[in-house]
Amino acid sequence: MLRFRAVVFDYDGTLFDTRPAIVHCIQRAFAETGRAIPPIGAIADTIKTGPPLPETLIVLDQRLLGNQIALDELVGIYRKIYLAEAAALLEPYTGVGETLRRLHGSGARCLVVSNKGVAAIHQSLDDSGLTSFI
Repeated sequence: MLRFRAVVFDYDGTLFDTRPAIVHCIQRAFAETGRAIPPIGAIADTIKTGPPLPETLIVLDQRLLGNQIALDELVGIYRKIYLAEAAALLEPYTGVGETLRRLHGSGARCLVVSNKGVAAIHQSLDDSGLTSFI
């Protein structure tokens, strides 16, 4: 049997379906800052390739380009909303728990990479009971 010492997983789109949470939090952040709320389709099209959050927000509102203060404010509000509200919208993909359990049980170290904040990753892993396998 082939044994791995470590296995690296991407968080978004590999371990968890984060799209509903991202769409929700982007819409809430835009609303909270008084900006026009982007349509779900525009957000979905923008996030499907996984750009960093600031880049995503600029694509959705070009007025943020060159306005670092407004962009930083929107990023901060998004992250605050994500930590407070995203957990209820996050689900690991089918089979993720069993796969992580089996890899961990075989002695492999499972690692997660993401451009998401560390607190958000820990929260969703804790909420889904997967922290002990990572």
